[in-house]
Amino acid sequence: GGRRRHLGEVLHGGCRTVFTVDHTRRPERGLLHLDGLGAFFQAKLRASTDGGSGNVMVGVRFTYLADTFDPLPPPPVGSITAVAQAQQSATAAAVSAAAANDPHSVTDVRVTPDTDEGDPCLSLELHSIWPSFRYGSFSDAEGFSDFDPQSAPHWRLRLQRKDGAPLPLSRLLYNVLDFRREARSVKSAEHSMLQQSPKTALASLSAVIQESLESILLPSPAEMQELLTDCLRCPVSIMIPSTEADELKPLCGGVAGTRLARFVALASRMRCFKGAIALWCQVLVEMRKQWDKQTLPGNHVSVCTRRIPESGVRTECFDNSLCLVQQKFEIIQRSIEVRRLGKTVRSAAKGSSQLAMAGSSESLAMPALLQPQLLTEDMLVQRDIACANIRDPIERAELHGGRELRSDMAAFRAANPAAVLDDFLAWRRLAEHLSCPGPFPTEWLQNLWQDVAVQEAESQSRLLFEPEREAEMALHYLENIDGTQLLIQCFRVLLRLVLEELSASPNIANSAHLRILRDRAIAAALGAFSDRREGKEGYSAGGSSGRCGARSASEADAVAAFTGAQFPSEDLLRSVIAATEALELGVRLAGSLHCKLPGAHGAVLLEELLVAGEATITSDEQRRLVAELFARSRTLAQWQGREPWDGKGIFQADPAAKEFALQAQQATLLGSFGDAPPLTRRLYAEI
Repeated sequence: GGRRRHLGEVLHGGCRTVFTVDHTRRPERGLLHLDGLGAFFQAKLRASTDGGSGNVMVGVRFTYLADTFDPLPPPPVGSITAVAQAQQSATAAAVSAAAANDPHSVTDVRVTPDTDEGDPCLSLELHSIWPSFRYGSFSDAEGFSDFDPQSAPHWRLRLQRKDGAPLPLSRLLYNVLDFRREARSVKSAEHSMLQQSPKTALASLSAVIQESLESILLPSPAEMQELLTDCLRCPVSIMIPSTEADELKPLCGGVAGTRLARFVALASRMRCFKGAIALWCQVLVEMRKQWDKQTLPGNHVSVCTRRIPESGVRTECFDNSLCLVQQKFEIIQRSIEVRRLGKTVRSAAKGSSQLAMAGSSESLAMPALLQPQLLTEDMLVQRDIACANIRDPIERAELHGGRELRSDMAAFRAANPAAVLDDFLAWRRLAEHLSCPGPFPTEWLQNLWQDVAVQEAESQSRLLFEPEREAEMALHYLENIDGTQLLIQCFRVLLRLVLEELSASPNIANSAHLRILRDRAIAAALGAFSDRREGKEGYSAGGSSGRCGARSASEADAVAAFTGAQFPSEDLLRSVIAATEALELGVRLAGSLHCKLPGAHGAVLLEELLVAGEATITSDEQRRLVAELFARSRTLAQWQGREPWDGKGIFQADPAAKEFALQAQQATLLGSFGDAPPLTRRLYAEI
């Protein structure tokens, strides 16, 4: 019956262990049960197994297997996971179609469809254990057995993870990083899509070959139009949820649900970087049309900006947790709002009647003001560098806020003809909540106050925020951004979206293990992309060199617009990907186990399974839950034809494996003399 025997000995700790190992494919029927194994043990090892000797102890373990489960629920529509799974399904369909047309075609084996076959849980094993009892306490023979697995004193559940389980979110990050080589050759997004005229015959041949390859990798015109519609359906800006994790803001990415976030999700599905650039250029064409026609989408939300009171001016900037591309998108929308709706003047602040002129009880009238200047991060960096390199305080003050102060003084004096400079400064400090006099020399302010002409904001010809100028500058940046700058920002947007989506898993709140994995992934991401002080991505607020580390990732984007961009080191990127993969695997595994073992009783087992891969079942409720899972798995396997329809339940059918361990310890054996140590004889059988 294919029987093999191995003989040997092991010397360890001053002891000598003699062993015999028998392997057989068709064992004798009597050796399939405990009673037959006891007789075999007695005959082979001269160990007495009669009921009166009591020197043979037995341990038994029955193993039941569940490897067929109900499909996992689909991810939410619009989530990054749904985008990733759609990409893998489309790729699998394309591969199948190509294979059907050409059986000898070579396909990309790295991409696999992420279906329920990609469940990270390969199987669950249930062990019914009788840890130790004297031989003869139970009868176990062919046709009859006292072993009832449902009443076994110990139950243990063991998780078998699937090797190479698909991780769709991490796969998207890998895809974006694979674009780095192509991105280096893209000096301008707009120019990269222009048709190049070959100058030689060899160049013409190369161009034809290149076009043939791109026709395979690039989306079709119909697919590109569908992707473009999907992008434009999303608003440029949304209200940032208050529940958003603050720890991810230093990553300076994007916000889920915005147009940029949708573009990044779709671009990460592309099979080449040129496909992403093609979609990018299509999006910019439509955004330029919106600017030219002054159209706002129906679902648009006004852009949220912030003020820096310490600067002493009303100039506003964007949330510094957003990348520079997102800020450019938002300044285009603000320009459309200002130009279309005529929001060039800001009405007077409320509650201003409480302020009074210096030396009198007359109340100050709050003037209407021009809309403040709005700066993106690169414009802030330019201004700060220029101010830091100007030594004359008057020139520095003029650059920092000369236009705004003249405009505000003119409007304030028009509303309050009897006011003095101290009234103006008090109003800016108390009503506008600005630092006064702030960075401005007092003498310069006095001269400005005396020289400025009285004029209401509505009558002033030069605006502080010029929509035409700002929109054209933003579009110029977006159309001429080089490939590496765009790819770095897209990667950070995608990384933030992935970490936010994984952190939003409901299982994280109840799992200390998942929270540790989340903290590690966030720490790795922030360590790679925030507070970097090497390479080209940096600037200095002072000094003559203007070249040192940027204080944040958003400032790195701004500096990269002038000095070039580069990704973090390979070691940092590997640590980010590894930590994200570990988190995604843990979250997906927890979600799979939660579907299989729902409720509070299943949650207790879930944490042990995630950490150690096995859990001890300690209550009757947990036993019922696990028994229902294994019964359901057997039913599904029967529907698939993998188990016979024999009318037996999970515990009435034969287990997947039976293990018996028999041990005899005798103080005096044949041939021993005096106080010889006891000799232990063991038999282990696995069926």
